[in-house]
Amino acid sequence: MKNEPFLRLVAQAFIYKDRSVLKDCCFIFPNIRAGVFFEKELKSIIGENPVMMPSITTITDFVDEITDSVEATRIEQLFFLYDAYKTIFKENADTFDKFVYWGDMIINDFNDVDRNLADAKSIFKNVENLKKINSNYLTEEQKKIIEEFFPGSTFVSDGDGNEMLWKETSDNSEAFLKLWNGLFELYEAFGKKLGEKGLTYSGKAYKDAASKIANMRIEDFRSKQYVFVGFNVLSISEAKIFSLLKTKGIADFYWDINSPALRDENNNASFFVKKNSEEFKSKLDINEQKIDTFPEIEVVSVPSEVGQVKYLNTLLGNVDANNAIENAIVLPDENLLMPLLNTIGGNSVPVNITMGYPLKNSAIYTLMYIVMRMHRHSEGKDYFLFEDINELMTHVYVRGISEKESDAVLKHMKNNNAFKITKEEIENLTKKSGLNKLFEINNGSSYEAILGSFYDIIGFVKDKMRNLEKTEKAFIDQYLQLLRDFDESVKEYKSSITDEATFYYLIDKLISTSQVAFDGRPLEGIQIMGVLETRNIDFQNIYILSMNERIFPRRHFSKSFIPDIIRRGYGLSTTEHQDSIYAYYFYRLISRAEKVYLIYDSRDHNSKSGEPSRYITQLDKIYTKCNIKFSSVSIDVKTPDDVKISVKKDDRIMKLINRYSYSEDRCDKDDLVRKIDDKEEVKCLSASSIKEYMECPLRFYFERVEDLSLEDEMSEFMDHGSFGSIIHQVVHELYSKNIGQPINIDAILKDNDEIKHQIKRAINKVFLHKKEEIDLEKDLVGVNILMSSVIERYVKGILEYDKNSGNTYTFVQGEEKERFGWKLPSGRIVNLVLYIDRVDRENGKLRIVDYKTGSDATGFKDINDLFDNDKDNKKKGMVQVLMYCDAYSQHHNINDPIMPLIYKVTKLDDSGVKIDKKQINKNNYNDVKGEFMGRLNAIIEEIFNKEVAFTQTNNIDNCKYCKFTEFCHR
Repeated sequence: MKNEPFLRLVAQAFIYKDRSVLKDCCFIFPNIRAGVFFEKELKSIIGENPVMMPSITTITDFVDEITDSVEATRIEQLFFLYDAYKTIFKENADTFDKFVYWGDMIINDFNDVDRNLADAKSIFKNVENLKKINSNYLTEEQKKIIEEFFPGSTFVSDGDGNEMLWKETSDNSEAFLKLWNGLFELYEAFGKKLGEKGLTYSGKAYKDAASKIANMRIEDFRSKQYVFVGFNVLSISEAKIFSLLKTKGIADFYWDINSPALRDENNNASFFVKKNSEEFKSKLDINEQKIDTFPEIEVVSVPSEVGQVKYLNTLLGNVDANNAIENAIVLPDENLLMPLLNTIGGNSVPVNITMGYPLKNSAIYTLMYIVMRMHRHSEGKDYFLFEDINELMTHVYVRGISEKESDAVLKHMKNNNAFKITKEEIENLTKKSGLNKLFEINNGSSYEAILGSFYDIIGFVKDKMRNLEKTEKAFIDQYLQLLRDFDESVKEYKSSITDEATFYYLIDKLISTSQVAFDGRPLEGIQIMGVLETRNIDFQNIYILSMNERIFPRRHFSKSFIPDIIRRGYGLSTTEHQDSIYAYYFYRLISRAEKVYLIYDSRDHNSKSGEPSRYITQLDKIYTKCNIKFSSVSIDVKTPDDVKISVKKDDRIMKLINRYSYSEDRCDKDDLVRKIDDKEEVKCLSASSIKEYMECPLRFYFERVEDLSLEDEMSEFMDHGSFGSIIHQVVHELYSKNIGQPINIDAILKDNDEIKHQIKRAINKVFLHKKEEIDLEKDLVGVNILMSSVIERYVKGILEYDKNSGNTYTFVQGEEKERFGWKLPSGRIVNLVLYIDRVDRENGKLRIVDYKTGSDATGFKDINDLFDNDKDNKKKGMVQVLMYCDAYSQHHNINDPIMPLIYKVTKLDDSGVKIDKKQINKNNYNDVKGEFMGRLNAIIEEIFNKEVAFTQTNNIDNCKYCKFTEFCHR
């Protein structure tokens, strides 16, 4: 390494001066990781020579030692704060359930005030007069926070064009004013109640440490010398501690600022650390050579989040296993940890994780989060919503416990188009595997009961998922421990949680902010680290992923009752502090490296920007002497345009296709049709499947030959298919009451109640998939009421259309399914199934009627036009109705003229079937039968022809709504 590591230089300075003084020193670091690496440097320099090692600690542990206090957990702090709040506001105090949502914000403010030794009384008394202050002092974010907690006309005009915070008469603003006026009393009471239990919070611990050190004698300290190493931005209390120890002559300071960027006064990385290093100087010269250059830097853009990890894996192939510890992988986005471990798992070079992994990214967290949300959405009712059930039943743990039963639940809801499912239905579908336990939380019960249900659910998952990896088990154990800690805190401080929403909020907040620490060997292997873990540690080769703006540096938002203008006036932390801290982390980290890779995701997706980090831009545009190189990794997944997908019909495929036909000996030679018994389980071609083949043979192959069925997503709104089927069903029920008799359309139109009744039954049957008679009679709710009125308009339109024709109609049949074997000219018998919407007689003439709710065409130029697959597929509906005419006449041995007819439900005046602008039903289907059937039979024969492959359509318009577009990249 061209530049010696900072910690090694500090260690050398103390050992080479007089190693005997080490035993009297206490080295204090920003974090424990830096202390571990410092100890390693000490031992490597000392070698085999015995020496008394110094104390090594962190600033937080040092403060705790000085104050001799214990920091309360965040949940405990909330309970103490509420207790103090009740003491002050007495009968005017809100319940804990209302208080908890802004209690967190108050604790943050108290921490900030104390850590920066601000005059709490002055700050909180000043805000009492905030109602007189023009609200321009408040940021939009602060206004939004206030309006969230106190909805209503919070911000109003003062009459002079200025926006004021509240009106004197507003109840909400009065509540806000009382709270803000009482913040100082709350601050004092909170600290007192914690102190009575020997507890504290972070900010107060620092404040108390500074106060106590001021009154301590030198002999009161455990060490003779306190050496602060590698700090940068200091809170006012930290600066006070440094100053007091310096004055007492028992402090020494070493600052890691050897970089061109950290000496640049215009770089916010240097804003605070430069001032601090000048005020708190080092006693020893660590003999560090001035660094005037940047390392070799390569910036790599990868159009994929996980692609960054895969690219990194190729770089790691060059790492020397014996020197692995000189390599660090830095993850500003901890979500990449698991993809990283999965990708480099087969690498021969050892790795060590020196970062925590957020518990919120674990499978147990997502499972319990879904369960909590599901029960909250149910609001104590006896059912659960599909959106929650769908997410729960596809969770990895639920699938692992019983894939069969989770599928059964989803299938049940989709088959019934049900957006709700009752507990009884869940019980019946899942009780065998025990998945019903996930639904056994009694909404509205006490928090103890709900917590007990959580224990039961997690215990059930642990019992069923016994083959989980070690990390997964660690996540579950950590989740359980946090639940126990929460339970103990609630019981110890006797806090009353009466609202289950509050319970869910607290649990989620506790879990989502927790991390699971990985046990590892920090001094071996490639180091995988978060940004905070890199402090003070140097590496030869550094690989930083997710070098995107808003990820590194991350955007910071802080909710506060204290306006920004007051924060600045009292020296409290602001966004500038955070910007400076992270800029320092970055430039310090790369300062002594030899090679740095900055890898970022170049895509714009979701809420993430493909913009590279500002640090990359600074290195490129400001530090022009920087040795920086840009490259990109492209991911080409595009299929060449000239590649056509086709499937040849081998013996296996032909066997599948032949399921749609019988051998010739199954039908008498003179018969054209053979009726298929309803009990026979055979595969049948339908008019729609033949139409599908004409539009795209490959789609026919996927769906009809291989039986691939991509499930359609449930929709709360009807699609064209369901909409049309309901209309068919209603007209059928209205017309079929007197089969064989003339239809009295006037009487049907007058019976509006019967029309509505049949629409209700049809929606329940077709769209909601109800089967039982009692369910068909259930009243419609929600959007289905609106849909019923739309359907009613179209049904009456059909009735009026028939009535206004002036003809007499006799209903023959409708909504019937007929199956039969149809003999082709070649002698092959094909299984067919017909779904004819309506067969009637108009003035005695037989008609085949097909209802269409879409934009189907009702005319064609000639038969060739009808079978031209490169043209509009809207004409294929006429192929269906013409096929119905021929099949129906053969099946029923009818020689009478048959008229094919398409009823365009949305445009009835365009109904009919026209060839060259002349209605076929003015003449007879038989006029076109010969040519039409010749072409149709050729199409059907082609399906069974082994020499003809299944190919993609040439008409791209046919692919617009195809379910298999991802298969063939159309």
